[in-house]
Amino acid sequence: MDIRLATKEDSTQVIFLWKKYLEETLKSGGVVLANDSNLGFFKRLFLWYASDPGAGCTYLAWDKKIPLGVLIWGSAAGPGLQTKQGNVAIGWGSYVVLDWRRKGIASALRKQAAAYLASAGYDILSGSVDSSNAASVKSVFALGFETTSTNVVLKLR
Repeated sequence: MDIRLATKEDSTQVIFLWKKYLEETLKSGGVVLANDSNLGFFKRLFLWYASDPGAGCTYLAWDKKIPLGVLIWGSAAGPGLQTKQGNVAIGWGSYVVLDWRRKGIASALRKQAAAYLASAGYDILSGSVDSSNAASVKSVFALGFETTSTNVVLKLR
């Protein structure tokens, strides 16, 4: 298994895996639709990160030529959000193909991306984790994530 920073040439694999990620998270309570508009948003985000190393990163996990997992972390728009804690990146998410889970791939993707963002000048990574996915929750806390708040949602219509 190989983990590497994705390049523009990996666009098809990144979006293929990201669509699977969105579809799966929808089934477990996620809210972002796996439609063409949202996939277009994430493709533009990925291409921005691929062309501007300081903006963020996308990592892919591979077995030979088969993509096994993806992670997208970085700025939400323009330079990172400045807070009292410093420069903040967004953890958009990570996904590993079902047959390859529980093999440390997501943890390896997260470790690589965390090191990358630290070297790019980010101080904090903010994100959320699916609380129904015990393995994912355990993995992010093992990396050093801390609970700082609770996300809440207000339905307006």
